[in-house]
Amino acid sequence: MINTQKLLGTLVPQQQPYRYGRRSDGRWSNVIYASLSQAQIDSIAASADALGINYEFSNNFGSRSEITLEYNWNFINSGFNSAATESEETWEIVPNKAMKDLLDSRNPLVLAAASAEVQLLKAWKRQNTLETNLVDSTTGNFVIPKISTTPFSNAGIQLAKAIYDGVEQVEVPAPVLTHSKVVTAQYIYPAQFANIGKIFSTATLISAESIPSAVLFDFPNDTDPGAIPIPGTSISQLFQYGWIKNSPSVRQVAKRKWSITQTWDYGLWLMNLYGNTRL
Repeated sequence: MINTQKLLGTLVPQQQPYRYGRRSDGRWSNVIYASLSQAQIDSIAASADALGINYEFSNNFGSRSEITLEYNWNFINSGFNSAATESEETWEIVPNKAMKDLLDSRNPLVLAAASAEVQLLKAWKRQNTLETNLVDSTTGNFVIPKISTTPFSNAGIQLAKAIYDGVEQVEVPAPVLTHSKVVTAQYIYPAQFANIGKIFSTATLISAESIPSAVLFDFPNDTDPGAIPIPGTSISQLFQYGWIKNSPSVRQVAKRKWSITQTWDYGLWLMNLYGNTRL
């Protein structure tokens, strides 16, 4: 083994050949220092420990001590992100479903029925008179409901029959968008709680979060329903589609890195409960 310290006439720790690269959890670099003075290497180890840098010490023949510093970012090449900005990011959208009251859903059968029919069924449900209005008191069979003396439409009859048969809720898609970042402990953009619980339109979400166009999924493009007037008032209920922002999840992971996860839930929201404002 060549003793570089003797050749150079110095006893300061000498940097050895190094490596750097990128894995699924981000960029990394391994830097090796060697010295004939174990005290010098021990000093480097203490500094690395204080800075939260992984390291490995080895003592070799000829009083040669060596330490390998494992940086969880590219410490060698300045063309890549520094410890303060190193981030390995992923975007994903996962399927999810929610149960919704049939009469409050955007189910095609509900949309096909007349609004007055849906509202009357809701009123009967609130008044616990569905059986009175949908069941023949003599035979116990289903009867065609009416508005005054006018029978329900075909869609309204099918909707009423579904309720008569016990269908109270339907599944509705509720996909979840997830943005995950694996970062160093020195990362300067920590998780934020701004706009938690707010509703974002798809366009605003894509712009505000800089979602890359290269993601291999599309976004829902449902049309907002019209405002629903509250009888006897000048007030309306406003339902809009959008993404509600959840609180972030932050945890430590391997190699002294941190994982920051932000999620948004998609759905149809009663905007009156959210300040009537969709971002």
